[in-house]
Amino acid sequence: MKSNFDLSQNIFRQTEVFQLYQGIRDDKNEEALIQVFEKGILTATSVNKEGLTPFLLAVDCEFSFKTLKYLLDHGCDINA
Repeated sequence: MKSNFDLSQNIFRQTEVFQLYQGIRDDKNEEALIQVFEKGILTATSVNKEGLTPFLLAVDCEFSFKTLKYLLDHGCDINA
């Protein structure tokens, strides 16, 4: 059973990921997505409240093939 602290951390993390995704989406900023991915702020399996992974966010934002390939080469799952 998860403690209240674990649940609070999970909710905080989901909010943080959602805000990151929203900023990247609003600005259509491929470089920002790559930077937060490289810094480990987002991982291949980071999911926001909408269920988007970094790869799905990149597809949704119509980012370049180069960015999509980078994400796939670094562990993102096309089927996630």
